[in-house]
Amino acid sequence: MKTAIYLLTNGRYLHIGRAQANYLAEQWQTDVHLFVEDPDVDHVDPVPNDRAYVHLNALDKRLPSNVPTSKKWPKIVFLRNYVPGFLGDTDRLLYIDLDILSVKADLSLWTLPLENGFGAVSDTANLFKAPYDTGLERSDWLKKIGVPGDRYFNSGMLLVDNSKWDVDLLERSLETYFSSRNVKAIKSQDFLNSVLHDKWTELSPRWNFQPPLLDQGVKKLFDPVFLHFCNRVKPWFFPNRPGEANYDLKYERAFSRMLASVGVDPQSVAEPNELRMMQSLRKSKRSFLHNIGIRTIKERRAYDQWYEQRENVITYINRKAADGGFVDLPQFPQQNVNDLPTYRFNGKKILVDPNE
Repeated sequence: MKTAIYLLTNGRYLHIGRAQANYLAEQWQTDVHLFVEDPDVDHVDPVPNDRAYVHLNALDKRLPSNVPTSKKWPKIVFLRNYVPGFLGDTDRLLYIDLDILSVKADLSLWTLPLENGFGAVSDTANLFKAPYDTGLERSDWLKKIGVPGDRYFNSGMLLVDNSKWDVDLLERSLETYFSSRNVKAIKSQDFLNSVLHDKWTELSPRWNFQPPLLDQGVKKLFDPVFLHFCNRVKPWFFPNRPGEANYDLKYERAFSRMLASVGVDPQSVAEPNELRMMQSLRKSKRSFLHNIGIRTIKERRAYDQWYEQRENVITYINRKAADGGFVDLPQFPQQNVNDLPTYRFNGKKILVDPNE
């Protein structure tokens, strides 16, 4: 079986893309294809690993004029649909977003059963609610974006059996999908969920371990392979201000090492977001008070929100356990929401011990 991993980027995250391609090719010992799609980029330095390939503006596809793109959601989020056709001689393909950290290589991924040729992981943030900016109940939101039933996957990790991936279906559907829909959310992900709603095999969260799972103390249960930092702030944003991204420092350091491996100074990918002095002082004060046993109003609110998210996560996990689990993890124990993990408050957010 011929396998490959593919990534997409534009000029904004080119350094991250090159670092990821190099890191994944070494870790997984498979071909990695980095597609750089940006008319303002005319040259990309090669990736050191000889199993990592760079394709510059190679996905020669014209997106329909009504496909919504923006700085936040550029055209690359739709162009990933065409890569399986470009890599037609590859049997199994894995797509991952650039904000995913591969903890280890688990080659069992390549042989997971995919009845209809497509595997993905449920979107954890929207297990029980619609995205906040839609203003809709979850059932109404799913209906509006064209998803029958109640399943909705996160498109940051896609496992594809290339012999069953219908590029033509996706291309035809994209021409008409947005003509009658205007829903504020992750539009490229909504599109894929609509077209592939009855074709995806549900994989366990270990293959796309997203917030809020990252901070709920269920890591041991799933033994994650891919950690997905799909919040607005990424672990590499503030290399000179450790901890400001509100992730455990080990994750920030992992991305810094990844960048350094391709000769990129982590400072070069820093985001221009100055931390206001008063905000920093208040955050430090709240963290100090937490450490001496005093809970501020901010901490109590953060805890209540965290606990509500934990209830939703545990409900989902127990429901899947009762239903026979996932195709890759058919059996696992049910959880008790009150068996709380070790946590701390960093002055802004509840953080769980990354080993739990």
